[in-house]
Amino acid sequence: MPSSTFELPAPLSSLPAVTHAEPLTLLGIGFGPTHLALAAAFQETVADSGDKMCLFLEQKHAFSWHDALLLPQSKMQISFLKDLATFRNPTSRFTFLSYLHSRGVDRLAQFSNVGSWTPTRVEWAGYLAWAAKQLDDIVRYSHRVLAVEPVLPDAGSGTKPAVRFLKVTVLDTLTQTIHIYVTRNLSVGTGATPYVPPIFAPIILSSQTSCPGGSLISAKATEDTAPLVHTSSYLPTLRRLFGEEASSTTFDGRFAVVGGGQSSAEVWNDLGIRFPRARVDMVYRASTIVPADSTPFINSRAFDPSSTSKFFSLPGKERGGLLVELRRANYACVEPELLETMYRTLYKQRVAKDIALVRGDVNEKEIESLEQYRILAGTVVANVQVNFSAPHTAEHSDEDVHHTHGPLDSVAISRTSSRSSTDSRLSSSVDSRSPSVSRSASEHEDSTLAGSHVFGQAPSITLSYTSALSTQMQPTPASETYTAVFLGTGYHRPPSSLAFLKHVGQYAPNLHRFLNNGGEDEEDGKVYKHWQEDLVGRDYSVNFENEKYDWQIGLFLLGTNERTHGLSDSLLSVGAVRAGEVTAALRGL
Repeated sequence: MPSSTFELPAPLSSLPAVTHAEPLTLLGIGFGPTHLALAAAFQETVADSGDKMCLFLEQKHAFSWHDALLLPQSKMQISFLKDLATFRNPTSRFTFLSYLHSRGVDRLAQFSNVGSWTPTRVEWAGYLAWAAKQLDDIVRYSHRVLAVEPVLPDAGSGTKPAVRFLKVTVLDTLTQTIHIYVTRNLSVGTGATPYVPPIFAPIILSSQTSCPGGSLISAKATEDTAPLVHTSSYLPTLRRLFGEEASSTTFDGRFAVVGGGQSSAEVWNDLGIRFPRARVDMVYRASTIVPADSTPFINSRAFDPSSTSKFFSLPGKERGGLLVELRRANYACVEPELLETMYRTLYKQRVAKDIALVRGDVNEKEIESLEQYRILAGTVVANVQVNFSAPHTAEHSDEDVHHTHGPLDSVAISRTSSRSSTDSRLSSSVDSRSPSVSRSASEHEDSTLAGSHVFGQAPSITLSYTSALSTQMQPTPASETYTAVFLGTGYHRPPSSLAFLKHVGQYAPNLHRFLNNGGEDEEDGKVYKHWQEDLVGRDYSVNFENEKYDWQIGLFLLGTNERTHGLSDSLLSVGAVRAGEVTAALRGL
């Protein structure tokens, strides 16, 4: 094997190394739903027909899927038929119906009795974990890819020597061992990274740590960790603040959710259920919340398997126009059923306010300041401040220290007060948000608010607001202070997430340009304008344009091709069919 162009950095070069000499047919980086579907397709079509081998590497220690957002009320937004395998092979052992049947025929019957095409997210996570368990023998967890490079032939191997393998260098983070694999085909399905707007990034980064590849992983929680996180860390943050139950019927502080999409709406609704006396704000720039368009014609145009080829065949300008047109089916929108639930919550609050006014419990001057649930549309976060305070329990101290995070290194002292008894009279008039939280669970608040948890000791967050609209439905508050702030600001796929491919990029000009010049588009900072039209072909494989070699390897990029393959590229809808297409396109079969 020719000498490598990748050298381990000093801290890793002294670790023991294992070289796996037998070449793989397929090596996958990442093991979420995308590669679950690919692994299932490979096992059923390639592995069963000969001695071809595949392996998947995942940097997490075990399989998981959106654990932080597995909320009791949350449902999938797609049909259960759009699972890991049905659209590729309805008789596959990896279908959702096979999962239900594996739990007993009564489980399958009971699901049919529910009469819904969309399972709960909790049930879907169970299905994915079941499928992953069946594939344990071809997955290596706690494995982080450091570099990928082509195995170049020795000089004098012919006028156009063949490149048949890729070399992949990996760190086993549990055993601290370096592993080196050789593969004919490499598939990259590492998923997306939580997107944090620049105004919040310094605070997020101060309490999180960046791992190679560009994704953020939570650091060990401490009392000094600012409770400002992406919604992808929602439930772990609540458990850190309030204990394992992540709920309280006595907590009367304030939460904020930033963003106007599905995850923001789900978290806003869930906070009201877990903390029935808390105040919850939802803050977003747009003038209103937009419903997700899941009607049949939109679904067919955006998500049917045939839509991928149709989209790919369009000129670049038409692709861009169609993405904008179909955007309402996936981005910054909320399922209509959840929208109705949210509106009913606000209406119940209005009824309670009117009743309290008629009874004389409150007056006109104070009632607006006592609103428990608010949706602040057309509102922009102009400044973020972290407020550090001395440790205290549920009974807040009179004086807290506020530290402005940013260029102004200032400290100010101000007084805080607990909620008034008037507020209690108003909130008691509001009907229960949901019956899904049992009384036994909600009665756990006494222990969750004890001093053993971080609540009352972690810093609070103050957000300063400005109006994004010239005319507002309601006044925009100048600022509010929150116990925790959750960012429902979406996900992105920055070039840094593919940094381990830079040695391959030397031989694929468009990949090289993307990795080095992946400038952000003006659209939300989440789409990258230098993702070249001809970077990947219809079969998702990178186009190698270096004429010095005969490229006989396959490098597949999955979930990163919305600009060329359509809106569904990063979604579950096409996972099964795409897995079949990639399997059929593998080199060297």
